[in-house]
Amino acid sequence: IYNEKFLLAGLQFNPLYRFNSYLSAGPSIDLLYDRSADLIVDESGCYSNPGFSSQSALGLSLRGEIKMPIFAVNVGAGYNFTFGGSDLKGLYTSFALKAFLCDNMFLTVAYRLSSVNYAHNLMFGLGFRL
Repeated sequence: IYNEKFLLAGLQFNPLYRFNSYLSAGPSIDLLYDRSADLIVDESGCYSNPGFSSQSALGLSLRGEIKMPIFAVNVGAGYNFTFGGSDLKGLYTSFALKAFLCDNMFLTVAYRLSSVNYAHNLMFGLGFRL
């Protein structure tokens, strides 16, 4: 299963309170679906997926962001309070670099760690500011 590719999708809603033109912070609601989470593997190496509810999680985190003219660095720590399987339970941290395409749209590259030190995934995304 190490050479396989699995679907990973997520959604993040992160209202930030702007302290000044460089520093913002606030809560975030994080929804994650990870097709590689909690796979059932037998002795021959074949695997089966346990289903959507075991491979999805809903978490709440606190985030801080340092904004520069073109880039922003976003750091957060949170907890998955609903999860189906053991791979997605517990604490997580995330580190993101945002590159602003215009005032209301940005590209993001983020890294998520589960249980604060276990590498979970690398994410690429497109974000919008409301």
